[in-house]
Parts: sequence; structure tokens; C-alpha cells
Amino acid sequence: MVKEAQDLAIYTPPEEFAKERRITVKINAEVFDVDTKNQVVYAKEGNETVKYQWDVLIIATGGAKPITLPVEGHDLNGILTLRLPHEAPKLREEVEKASTVAVVGGGYIGLEVAEALRNLGKRVLLFEMMPHVLPTTFDEDMAKLIHDELIKNGVELHLNEKVVGFKGVNGHVSKVITEKGEYDVDKVVMGVGVKPTWI
Repeated sequence: MVKEAQDLAIYTPPEEFAKERRITVKINAEVFDVDTKNQVVYAKEGNETVKYQWDVLIIATGGAKPITLPVEGHDLNGILTLRLPHEAPKLREEVEKASTVAVVGGGYIGLEVAEALRNLGKRVLLFEMMPHVLPTTFDEDMAKLIHDELIKNGVELHLNEKVVGFKGVNGHVSKVITEKGEYDVDKVVMGVGVKPTWI
């Protein structure tokens, strides 16, 4: 069991990163110019401008952000996303006073969140538009084992049930609307994947 949020950190501090992997990591550094002719990168580090010479330059600025469904009510307060470990404490704080939480998406993130919410004693409704959870990983027979375990641990499964909207009261989410019905909730956690930040 993870006791502290910092225990979820994937990478060690820059000094250890350099020692273990022989890679120098510059944090809080913003590259603002690249001189391709002289093979120099210019960066702002605090109040200083620093230049770095390079032989080969790889630009890897890609990132991703959680997907929110383009449906009515998607921007209501109480609809939450989670992508990185350091966001977990904020999510926990958000759901602390909630009684019923909907999780939209039956992939890895959705299942992890559902488990964490049940451990907090929340009523959990898990919505997946496909016939079974982890649809890109397992076939239906294997997924059945996971379904049984989820149900055994108190997760209310809603499979083959597409979320088509949300309703709210005073700007805060209060209902999940699917093709099959409406469900009262206090919070919603989106776990339907990520998309590149430039989209």
C-alpha cells in the first residue's frame, strides 16, 4: 500500500537521475531559442540565460491531457480527471465528502480509481461503453474474471452503456446520463484516455 503521495513519483531527483542514468536533468528551465547554425540552445533558468552546445538535438515536447467527453454538461464542477500520480491527493480531497462517485471508462485508470474509491468507502458506479472492461487488453472471457472481482468488491458495473451527458445543480454535477438512464452522483471521475496537448 502507498502511504504518501510522493512515494508514487516515477523519477528520482535530478542528482540521482544523473548518477543512475548519466543524464543531466535541468528543471525549471525554459528553452526560448535554438540556433541551428551554431548548434546552441538558449534557456532561461530562473533569472539567468544559459546556453548549451549540442551535437544532436532531439525535440521531445510532446505531452498529453485527459480526455473529457464532448457532451452536454461536461464542464460542470465535480467532473474530475486524473493522469499523473501527483494529482492523486487533489482527487482524494475532491471526493472526500462524496457518497456516490461515477467512474467513466473501464480502462486501467478507471479500474485503479474505482478500487481506490471503494477503499475510501464510496459507492462506485463504473460506466464502460464496450461490452467489457479493459476492451483493448483482454477478450470477454478474461474480462469476466475482472468483472466478478469488481462486483465482489462492491463496484456497480454498467457495461455497454455509453455516457451521453451530465446534469447539474447550481453548477455542480448531480447526474450521469447514459443511453439507458440517469444516475444520481456526487462526483464523476473521467478515465477515458488522453490526447496530445496540441490537439
